[in-house]
Amino acid sequence: MAAALPTAAFAHDFFLLPSAGAGPTTVVATVGSSFPKPEIAVTPDRVATARAATSTGPVDVRIGAVSGVTLPIAIGPAKQPVVASVTLKPRDVEYRDDRIDLIMDEYPVGPQAKAAVAGLPRPRILKVNSRRFAKTAVCPERCTGLASKPAQGLELEFVAVSDGRFRLLQNASPVAGHEAIVATADGKRQHVTTDAQGELALPVGVSGPTMLFASTMTPPSTPDGRFLLRLTSFTLGSR
Repeated sequence: MAAALPTAAFAHDFFLLPSAGAGPTTVVATVGSSFPKPEIAVTPDRVATARAATSTGPVDVRIGAVSGVTLPIAIGPAKQPVVASVTLKPRDVEYRDDRIDLIMDEYPVGPQAKAAVAGLPRPRILKVNSRRFAKTAVCPERCTGLASKPAQGLELEFVAVSDGRFRLLQNASPVAGHEAIVATADGKRQHVTTDAQGELALPVGVSGPTMLFASTMTPPSTPDGRFLLRLTSFTLGSR
């Protein structure tokens, strides 16, 4: 079941936008609060890995220089469709008490993590090790046949299992019963939940640029440890 909610006021997603039309295969990496509008460029020094693959195997990826609010990434030469991914380097972040509830509202990390955060001693300081992942499908027209594209070994990622259906994986294992977000170009962010196989279907009527987003948070094993926050997106240029 999906619930439609307005765009989160504080949501800043890391995502890839595929190139449009004919010509060399390129994607751009950006951060934005209103998908698919790019707002903040990701600089090359923040990139840990960049990969791309077709159904026949990996293809070359070349990271360019920042252009405005985007980081261009050239792919190939390769015949579309291509699935590309970018992993950012991890960052340690501390959130003060007055920001914690906003962060918990922004990211659907699950009840166990939310309970652990709520139980922090007051005044709370949320210590996080954060890492972001983004994937996109570059397609000549409609994005079909993506199920032939295997997982790319990201810590948290979506993979297509059929047209319009995706599985959420964490460390290669399905994440069942987990909340995810489907964002569309009209500003809507629909909340959906993965099934027992970690799968979700795009809601009926979704068309145009679309982003899947999910996040997980693992509580620390020691009192002075950091929560592990992992955030991932998968974008489709057209459907």
